[in-house]
Amino acid sequence: MTKRDLFRVLIKVFGLYFLIVTLFEIIPSNITNFVINSSSELILVILLSLAVCFVLVYFLFFKSDIIINLLKLDKNFDDDKVILGTTDFDILLRLAIVIVGLWLLLDTFPKIILEILNEFRLKAMNAERFGYKSDYFNLFVRLINMLIGWLLITNNKAIAKFINK
Repeated sequence: MTKRDLFRVLIKVFGLYFLIVTLFEIIPSNITNFVINSSSELILVILLSLAVCFVLVYFLFFKSDIIINLLKLDKNFDDDKVILGTTDFDILLRLAIVIVGLWLLLDTFPKIILEILNEFRLKAMNAERFGYKSDYFNLFVRLINMLIGWLLITNNKAIAKFINK
């Protein structure tokens, strides 16, 4: 494996993580902001920030060589080869996808438990009497995060083939 291949894998894995964060953290928080305050300036800011995020994801996935050349990541090394034993590019990419999936699962699971416990606590207090209405949007988004993490772990081979194209 060359240095360029290693940096290509790292950039694509970062792109995958950034895509997941964009889809399941940035977009839901922007939806919440839009529901609270729906002004035309906020819509413009949300659309512009989403466009920047998706352009960045596009460059991280499909134009990683441009990033490597721009930042000169493969320059000033003594040797062109990176020796990782018998590790192949595809195996390294699959391992990184599994790590991202595990990170999503481990990051989201405690938040889901906390939201469920808070909902039970509020139901036990009979909070509807005081004007509290349950909002399950964040719980739904976190459940989707867990599902995506599980899908990343179980389908890492297919995802690695897609990214490797």
